[in-house]
Amino acid sequence: MAIRNKYLILTLLTAAYALSFMDRYVMNLLLEDVKKDFQLSELQAGLLAGAGFAVLYALMALPMGIMADRKGRAQLASAGVAVWSVMTMCCGLAGNFFQMLLGRLGVGVGEAALTPAAYPIIKNIFPDRKLSTALGIYASGIYLGSGLAYWLGGKALSYIRESGIHHQLSFIQFDWQLVFLLFGLPGLLIAALLLLVKLPATDGAAKQAPDFAAFKQFIALHNYSYLKLALASSLFNVAVYAAGVWLPAYLQRVHHLSVIESGGILGAAMIFVAPIGAIAGGLLGDRAALRSGITGRIHAIEVSLLLIIICFVLLGIDIPGTFRYAPLFGLCLLLGAPVAITAAIIQQMTPENLRSTSTAFLLMLQNLIGMSLGPALVALLTQYVFKNNLAVGLSISVTGVVFCTLALVSFTRTKRILK
Repeated sequence: MAIRNKYLILTLLTAAYALSFMDRYVMNLLLEDVKKDFQLSELQAGLLAGAGFAVLYALMALPMGIMADRKGRAQLASAGVAVWSVMTMCCGLAGNFFQMLLGRLGVGVGEAALTPAAYPIIKNIFPDRKLSTALGIYASGIYLGSGLAYWLGGKALSYIRESGIHHQLSFIQFDWQLVFLLFGLPGLLIAALLLLVKLPATDGAAKQAPDFAAFKQFIALHNYSYLKLALASSLFNVAVYAAGVWLPAYLQRVHHLSVIESGGILGAAMIFVAPIGAIAGGLLGDRAALRSGITGRIHAIEVSLLLIIICFVLLGIDIPGTFRYAPLFGLCLLLGAPVAITAAIIQQMTPENLRSTSTAFLLMLQNLIGMSLGPALVALLTQYVFKNNLAVGLSISVTGVVFCTLALVSFTRTKRILK
């Protein structure tokens, strides 16, 4: 049996992307229990939740992209899903910090293979007039997976504790370990289904084998417009990671919500609101491209960024009453819009044999710059500039406004080059 229907292929890739974020973020949900049971330090806990996954994920993106351009992309995506699913289950079998860290490193390696393979697959099965929309649907997996990690993870842990089912399993020492095992299972099914995907002849291993010299030559084309787009997107990602990491603390400190209450609000926003924004952003990008091509897509990004800046400004203001959560929901709705449009631009301007490599380089810059600067800048502003933990909302606001403005300027300058 072969899977050739483009909508089914897109559904499989989106499901895989959602699972990647579920397996990535379930650690955040279980971190306090892991820390207590393994008797971890703050640094060790931080490595498991952050750098232990993120750094290797970012560094492995480029080698995975080069491999995807040389080999079959669907096969590499399948292998990546299988690897991170197995390594998530290994986290559920870990007996100490070092075993858990190895599991998290393995999750990062597996997840680094998916998007560099997925973006070019989507480009090859959907026409350019629908490309941003298709990539927006794929990007919705970020928010579905993140929200489901907290919601399903919490439900699963609650059921395990109430039923005591973990006591019947000799290989389970702690109840939370069973959550990792359960979260890893669906990915094995998705990995098997991806092996059945049959792509157009233009996909798979590129006829012209790519190399890094060819990629550097591509970057030099059109006055380095690709590199400038990647940098603009990375600046935007600083704001995305600043909000993503610190919004729970904002709800708990400023609005005095419990962990469960803040998780419920963010989970609902991520599952029901954010995917709408990602898909709507893709539609907006496609409509703009019909009129003005790639520059039209950048104009759609500019509009999105202006609206996002307004939401960041409002987040730093103490809005009383019914509308106090409006900036948060506005950010959840809008932050996904530029993602799909940028991905579509990169896929359109890149030669077939370099599309996975260019995607991987983009992801590497986005994650290294966004993850390293965004959360840290909010913490520094809160602790050393405002010197008040209750000012976390203002810190998110300042970081978001500054870096979205820098991204807006960078996108605008790049648009002038591409005209």
